[in-house]
Amino acid sequence: MATSLNVSDLMKDLQLDEDCDLDENETTLVIQPNAYRDEQFLQLSEVLLDWVNCTLREENVKVRSVKDDFFDGLVLQHLLEKLGRVKLAVPEIALSEEIQTHKLNLILQNLDKQLCAQDPSKVKWTVKSIHSKNTLATMHLLIRMVQHFSPKVLLPHGVSVKAYLLEKGKNTLKAEQVMEELTPNQLQVERGCPSSDNPIDVIFRVSPEKVPQVEQMLLAFANGHLAGLHLDITDLVTQFADGVMLVLLLGQLSGYFVPLHSYYLSPESREQKVHNVKLALELMEDDGNPMSPVQPEEIVDVDAKAAMKILYILYNKHKASSIASQPQSS
Repeated sequence: MATSLNVSDLMKDLQLDEDCDLDENETTLVIQPNAYRDEQFLQLSEVLLDWVNCTLREENVKVRSVKDDFFDGLVLQHLLEKLGRVKLAVPEIALSEEIQTHKLNLILQNLDKQLCAQDPSKVKWTVKSIHSKNTLATMHLLIRMVQHFSPKVLLPHGVSVKAYLLEKGKNTLKAEQVMEELTPNQLQVERGCPSSDNPIDVIFRVSPEKVPQVEQMLLAFANGHLAGLHLDITDLVTQFADGVMLVLLLGQLSGYFVPLHSYYLSPESREQKVHNVKLALELMEDDGNPMSPVQPEEIVDVDAKAAMKILYILYNKHKASSIASQPQSS
């Protein structure tokens, strides 16, 4: 539902902390204040900031805030010159608003050509939105840069945040609550969403040497939750192939008991194993996870990539609670 009030009254009512100096008939998206506390949003922000700091380590550039550290163009200039191999004839330090916006205009012109040349509709940022510290615009820009320049970086899937779509009238400001997608969900990725790859596919394709490391991470995640049942997994692929451990893991993660009559506790045939895995994938969807990117038969056939994709979905959703549940060293 849209709300239309006097500009100052609406800004106070919405408790917005972003600059919304709009021209008449201009629209913009701003993040709702409570969205800053969203766990997935915080995780995505952390990944983006870590990527920037890692990329610019040699330049001794360190960022701490998506909202506050990119508006003047300094960090974006360093990223463009290092990753885009473009040298800009602009001062590194821009103190005045005029110089900052001029600098941002040159930077974004170059970035837009590299990031969105094939599809200009993907440009969800402007000089004004970046300079005014619009969090959503800056997030969209950084996400697109990661996807273009560093596709092996694993961005959290399915991150959406609550936002306000603001429209400036003659003397009023209209606000409509919307959900803004920052990263696609797993199903969109598997169907060929052009903005991202499946993280497990990326690792197998770009960094195969890291596959054992990711496998051990997922193994530790699974064992951390199965320990309550006094179960231990030593082989991520073969021990999930009959579906039993996967069903039990889902029960532990979501806090429910799966009736024994609904699956085969000691499956003997391929059909029974497929039944178990199919049940597990259905339970995952019922728990709000994205639709499975693999077929049950792939898990039963001991496909390592398929098994890791399923476990990565669970890890990505539950890893915060997994870390919290780990015993603390004294």
